[in-house]
Amino acid sequence: KGAYVWDSEGKKYMDFLCAYSAVNQGHCHPKIVKALCDQAQNFEF
Repeated sequence: KGAYVWDSEGKKYMDFLCAYSAVNQGHCHPKIVKALCDQAQNFEF
């Protein structure tokens, strides 16, 4: 949320890509949701 991201050491960066790699497919794209759900069935805890 917002224009900033933080690394694991707390250093603040401006997100110039605006989360492009995370949202370029649209919100809750059905094919991506299905792939995630299918893969979740294979997790071993």
